Amino acid sequence: MLKRAAKFLALALLALPLAACFDGTIEVSVTSATTARIEAVQVINADTYGMLKRADEDVDYSALDEFCTVGKLTETEDGGATCTVVKEGSFATLRNFNGTSGDLTFEPAGNGLVRVSMSTKGLRDMAGAKVETTVDGETREMAEAYFAGHTMTIRIGGGAVTDTNLTLSKDKESAEVVYPLLDLVTGKAELPQEFYAVVRLP
Repeated sequence: MLKRAAKFLALALLALPLAACFDGTIEVSVTSATTARIEAVQVINADTYGMLKRADEDVDYSALDEFCTVGKLTETEDGGATCTVVKEGSFATLRNFNGTSGDLTFEPAGNGLVRVSMSTKGLRDMAGAKVETTVDGETREMAEAYFAGHTMTIRIGGGAVTDTNLTLSKDKESAEVVYPLLDLVTGKAELPQEFYAVVRLP
């Protein structure tokens, strides 16, 4: 059962490349008229990280290889792990930050504004699809318990936000959306075609 649950988790990581963990945040910050910074922080709690490590000892795939394939892996004092990936550069070089061209777009919006948009196509196509058809109901129920209570956050900022389909922060310097990870894994989350925010240049 442990092996099957671990395989479910590994498949979920593959199905959710933007949130390949149990608490994830992707923050996009405009830094100039032509550049931006992306920071992705992915966290696995102690129970799940330990389960994946144990499963790796005697199965023919590496579940841990699907976590933090790039970035800095830090094992935390509580037994969990954090993966941090930071990318900075021109708008053009950051368009395929998640490995797919056009995932992220930056468009001049006039008057010192930039429209930042993030496609949700990958999530809409993949969330719930692979996972639901790969394991039996008992294993899925067991594994889904690990996802419950955890979230994925998308945040866009870097300057004053003038328009967005996300939730605007109190200081209006960023906008974000938070999804329960379980809803993404099971395909229950209602996703727009894109997340976007219009940001005033810093």
